[in-house]
Amino acid sequence: MEGAQSEFASPNDLYFEVDPGGRIVAVNPRAMTFFGRSLEQITNHHLLDLVDQEDRAQLDADQPFDPDNWEGVEIRWVRGDGISCWFEMITASKAPHGGDRFQLIARDINERKSAEHALRESEAVLRSIMESSIDHIMLIDLEGHIKFINRTVSDLRVTDVLDTEIYQHVEPRYRPMMRECFQGVIETRSPGRYEVEYLNSETDVLHVFESRVGPVVQDDQVVALTIAATDITQRRQVEAELREQGERVAQVGRLSSMGEMVAGIAHEVNQPLAAIANFAGACRRLILKGDFDTQQLVSWLDEISEEANRTGDIIRRLRSVVKKTDTELRVYDIRQIIEDSLLISASALRRAGVQMQVVPADDTIDVLCDAVQIQQVIVNLLLNASEALANSQEEERRVEVRFCAVNESIQVSVIDNGPGVPAAIATQLFDRFVTSKKEGLGMGLAISRSIVEDHDGEMWADTERERGAAFYFTLPKD
Repeated sequence: MEGAQSEFASPNDLYFEVDPGGRIVAVNPRAMTFFGRSLEQITNHHLLDLVDQEDRAQLDADQPFDPDNWEGVEIRWVRGDGISCWFEMITASKAPHGGDRFQLIARDINERKSAEHALRESEAVLRSIMESSIDHIMLIDLEGHIKFINRTVSDLRVTDVLDTEIYQHVEPRYRPMMRECFQGVIETRSPGRYEVEYLNSETDVLHVFESRVGPVVQDDQVVALTIAATDITQRRQVEAELREQGERVAQVGRLSSMGEMVAGIAHEVNQPLAAIANFAGACRRLILKGDFDTQQLVSWLDEISEEANRTGDIIRRLRSVVKKTDTELRVYDIRQIIEDSLLISASALRRAGVQMQVVPADDTIDVLCDAVQIQQVIVNLLLNASEALANSQEEERRVEVRFCAVNESIQVSVIDNGPGVPAAIATQLFDRFVTSKKEGLGMGLAISRSIVEDHDGEMWADTERERGAAFYFTLPKD
């Protein structure tokens, strides 16, 4: 019965009719093609003769044929070229035309099995990666319940945290930030990140974790979130040590700059002190005369007060630059920072015969910064300009400080008409220990750029000007 076929079988299914002993009586053309045999070569063989040897054990050939043992079974049939292919036995029942025959229909599931195998291999690789990862990897649902975690932080077992809320494992102060981060990832479908501190109850060590959050999308909907938390405790410790080292280096730079300015500062302070002495002497002589003009005395006393305040301002600004302080970001008027820097640098600029100009003359712009550190940057640029101009052949020696708003930043520039930047160091201008001065440390510009970058700004120089040098830096606006 070469053309046997069930109405339930598709053209790609294998169709068999067998006798009560399980011997093949008839097959469809697809079966003959698959096995590479004619009907005569297939009939009278037991079904199991065509099944992969490893799969025969689940089907007992010694018992009378029972269709219930075959239906729903997934087995491999050996193709004509010797390759075993997966099929699912979707039907095993009495043959439709009666008698004692049974019919079986085998549906090709080879592609599905290959996909399942590939998936299992992929899952095994993924699980191996996650289990060997030093990161803490989690899957949470949209309510924050932990559905998967590859490792825990302390003595908790993985099973202890599954289905618990992630929020209960961090301090309350971090929970609003985490909820905001998760909500942002759900709404934008873009990655997010946050940092939390965690005290290990076993070691009593405070750990810092940086967590990266990503969305899991199915059917165009965010259904879960993945979290990869990296322990960055050592990185933070190294960063803190580098900041301390940078502050020490900056302190050396500030003291070095101040050493060059001591003589000028002494002269700057001597002027108001001499005025105070003169006015005080005049007041004494006036009082000793007995008959004096009260208005004149008050006027001279006001002069003494004004000169004393001027002296105090000079000393206070000098002390603020030399003193080592922690970074303190506040809102300042950039113009006031520039003017304070000019006052500190006034003696050096005057000795070099420099004419100063601040542009614009009256505008003010608020900037978020540490005023002392930004003063250090501007003072360093002004001192560099004054030293360059001190040996200049220019009759008119000028330094111009400009400031203006550029997008969300403030740009400050210090421009002089001196000899410019030597070509030999133009590309290394901001490197440490690079200088054109005979007695310079080569630290000023490197420290200045570091300060600006710590403020989320940028610093650069125009080294291709025909005349003079121009240095620029930006700071974020308030």
